[in-house]
Amino acid sequence: MAITRRQAREDALQLLYAHEVSGNSVNEIVKDTTIFRPDGSPFDKFTIALVKKTAKSTKECEKYIIKHAKNWDLNRIALTDKLILRIAMTEFFSFPDIPPKVTINEALEVAKKFSTTKSVKFINGILNAVHEEILSAKDD
Repeated sequence: MAITRRQAREDALQLLYAHEVSGNSVNEIVKDTTIFRPDGSPFDKFTIALVKKTAKSTKECEKYIIKHAKNWDLNRIALTDKLILRIAMTEFFSFPDIPPKVTINEALEVAKKFSTTKSVKFINGILNAVHEEILSAKDD
């Protein structure tokens, strides 16, 4: 049974959260996780690729978060919010077939489900700023 990209993103968020909290490798988390899809199906290829690429791009994504989260210390940003931001930024960098506007909208929908109203606005602001920076870098 195919899953939606949104479900894949939600699964990726949960897997990355488990990775961050446990300190276990991404491969261990994917293999041993107790987070199961409602129908018992395995995680799809997009989910796994998104998780692995997001975990590898953590430092790069955090540079963008620090740059655009004015007056915010990285340690003060909720882990869920940082993960949603990292996932979306990884899509910007590693999945060029996904339109950035779709990535931003999907990140906001995931944030509505897993975070707070204030977080949704914060995430939207950061992702729009990062997207604008990427666009202006391409123009140069």
